[in-house]
Amino acid sequence: MIPAILQSLPASQAQRVHFADYQLWSRIEGSIAVKFILKQVSELLLPARSLLPTAETES
Repeated sequence: MIPAILQSLPASQAQRVHFADYQLWSRIEGSIAVKFILKQVSELLLPARSLLPTAETES
């Protein structure tokens, strides 16, 4: 549920507000965390890209 203050923002009305895992973003460090953060960003901002086949899914 999005708080009322966020619902009034133009970005929220255009459905361009995304929520990320704050534990991952603020407390975990290192290359593995970076991999998960980049994956999360790509899924939030580029949803169509997540539908493309990757090297892992191609056989």
